[in-house]
This record gives sequence, C-alpha cells and structure tokens, in this order.
Amino acid sequence: MEGAGVALAILPFLLNQLDNYVQGLETLKGFRAKRYRREQDGYLSGLWTQQAIFVNTLERSLDGVVD
Repeated sequence: MEGAGVALAILPFLLNQLDNYVQGLETLKGFRAKRYRREQDGYLSGLWTQQAIFVNTLERSLDGVVD
C-alpha cells in the first residue's frame, strides 16, 4: 500500500522534470537557429571592438612610461 502512495506522490514531480527537460532541449535547438547565430556574431563583433579600444587606450596611456 505504501509503495503505491509513494509512486503516486512522485509521479507529478517526474512529469514536471520531464517537461523541464523537453523545454531545455527546445531552447538548445533554438540556439542553432540563424537568428541566434547572427545575434551572437554581433556580440562577438562588439567584444572585438571593445578589446581594440581597450588596447589602444592602454597603449596611449602607457606611452613613454613603459617600453
């Protein structure tokens, strides 16, 4: 009797986790879409730009101080 009660109590938790798992897989599939790829490329371009600005600022501020 107790085993059946435990099984019935655990069933909603299992179904909830299965739903979360499916949603996670859908999210991962969506990241492969071209829209996300373009957005990631835009972020990457912005990061490279920020790095170039940072390096340029360091070089200008340390000019004459460090060889």
